[in-house]
Amino acid sequence: MRFFLVSFFIAWPILAGLQAVYDKTYSFEANFKQTYWNKLFDRTDHSEGRLSYQKPGKMRWDYLKPNQKSFILNKNTLWMVEPEEKVATINRCFQADALTASLVFLGGKGKLAEQFKIETKPGHQLVLTPKVKNPVFEQLILGVDPKTSRVIQSTLIDADGNKNEFKFENSRFNPKIAPGKFSYTVPKGTELLDMPGSCGAK
Repeated sequence: MRFFLVSFFIAWPILAGLQAVYDKTYSFEANFKQTYWNKLFDRTDHSEGRLSYQKPGKMRWDYLKPNQKSFILNKNTLWMVEPEEKVATINRCFQADALTASLVFLGGKGKLAEQFKIETKPGHQLVLTPKVKNPVFEQLILGVDPKTSRVIQSTLIDADGNKNEFKFENSRFNPKIAPGKFSYTVPKGTELLDMPGSCGAK
C-alpha cells in the first residue's frame, strides 16, 4: 500500500497535466503507427494510418499500410470497411474493444484516477491498471510528452500478454471535423455483412 501511494504521488504531476489537456479536448486527429505483438506465436505486425476522434463516441481509424481498411465508430455502430475486397461489415451494438480502449484518455468518462490504479515507468510513462476488471485489457501504458502533457504513445496489454502499441504523430487537437467523417454509406458493388456477435447477426 505504501509503495502504491508513493508511486501515485510521483505520477500525480504527469497525470494532472494529462487530465487537464484531455478535459479540454473535444476532437483529435493524428497519424498513427501500430505495432501488435502476439505473445503465443511471437509474431509482430506493423500498420500505419490516420485517426480521427470526436466526442462523444465518434472515431475513425483509416489504415493505409500494409492494407487499406477503415474502422468507423459512431456511438454504438461500428463499420469495418475493406475497399480492396469490396466488403463492409457492421456491428449495430458495438461494445468497447482494443481500438477504443487505446484512446480511453480521450473518452471523457470521468477522471482517470477514479478508474485506474496509476504508477510510473521511466521515460515519462504512466501505467494504468483498471480498478474494475476489464475484458479488453489488463494494463494501459501511456507515453506522455513532458512539455505538452499530451499522449504520444499508447500500449495495451491484454490478459494473454499480447501488446498493441500505437504511436501518434502530427497530432491536432480540437480541429473541425466534418460530420460525414463518422458515417458510411455502402457503395454499389460492396457486400454488406454483419459482424459475428452483433445484434443483427444471424
